This record gives sequence, C-alpha cells and structure tokens, in this order.
Amino acid sequence: MPGDRLISTMGHALVDGSTEQKKNYNLVWRCLPSNLSFILRREIPKHIRMKTLSKLGILIVVGILTSCSKPAQQETKEKTQEPTVQAENQLPAMHLTMLNGATVDTKTLIGKVILVLFQTDCDHCQREAKEIRDNIVSFRDYTIYFITADQMPAIEKFGKDYDLLNHSNISFGMTSVNDVLTNFGSIPTPSVYVYMDRQLKHKFNGEVSINKILEIL
Repeated sequence: MPGDRLISTMGHALVDGSTEQKKNYNLVWRCLPSNLSFILRREIPKHIRMKTLSKLGILIVVGILTSCSKPAQQETKEKTQEPTVQAENQLPAMHLTMLNGATVDTKTLIGKVILVLFQTDCDHCQREAKEIRDNIVSFRDYTIYFITADQMPAIEKFGKDYDLLNHSNISFGMTSVNDVLTNFGSIPTPSVYVYMDRQLKHKFNGEVSINKILEIL
C-alpha cells in the first residue's frame, strides 16, 4: 500500500511511538507545513497518528517537494536572466573648442541634438543658418551645434551676422578637418545631422529646405 511505504519511510523519524529526531529528520520537519507537524506529537494516540499519516502521506510529500524546492528554482531563474543590451552610441567622436574656450566631446552629448557642419564663407551655409534662425521656435527641444574647421574670429563673425549667438540652445564649435573626415567622410556643406538619445534620426547632406528639416523634428 502507498500509505504503508510512506509510514515505513517516516519510521526513521518515529522511534517506539516517540518523536525522537535523527539526522535526516530535521530536514523533513522544516519542510512540513506548520499545521501538519502536530501529527508527529506523542500526545495523539498511535493508531490515529498512523492512520492520519497514511491518508496525508501524498500531501506531505508534495509539500516537501514544493516548499523546499521553490527557493532553488527562483535562484536559478534569477541567475539565467538575460542582461540588458545597451543601444549603440551613434554620435561622432569629435572634440570641439567652443567660442568661450571650453571643450566638448560630441560623443557625450545627450538628449535631442543637431549637428550642422558648415563653412563660414559658404553661401549655402549662410542661407541655412538664416532659415534656422527664422524658425528657431521649432528647434526649442533641440540643442544645435554649428561645427566648422574655420578659425575662431570667422566663426564668431558668422554667429553675429546671422543673429545666432544669443540663443541658449545654439553653440558654435571649431574642430579639425581630420575629425570631420574620420567621422563623416567627404561631405558637402552644409550637412545637418539630427540625433535623438544618441541615435541618428536623420541626415541632410547639402543645402536643404527648412521645411524638410522641420518635418522630422
């Protein structure tokens, strides 16, 4: 009978009707539901105790298996959880020297960013700058960096001529020709690169209508 086999197994914990605990009994006792452990107490008549054990044998075994194995199963699940994959940073690795002398690593920029690669004496760049200024309200959520390899006096004059220096979300930076070629290759000016959370959202190489830029903001 299944009950007899269970009682035989539990016999390691029962000695002459008493509740003497042997080496392996502590594990069984801990795994028993608290409301069933009273069955093993000697105050209950032996024939009732044995009959109860026979009927509840399967329940006790299931209780032992489930209650004692849950922490191990949970720990295994936590250990096998897949790590979070970080998104690639698509911003260029360029070092800018700003008009105030500060340096900026474009790779560290965050949020919504627009890089405008230009030349101060380029008429296409001058028109693009004027259109950006005239629509500056539409760029309020973006930080715009005008970047060139020209010298500081020419950069500052360009900013003043097109009334771009007094806008808090517009900055001018000088970089090297090598930095431009390494990150973008040989590109026409102006070229506009739009980033969101360090991911390239859109790019325009060459002069483009301001409406095209506004469409993707």
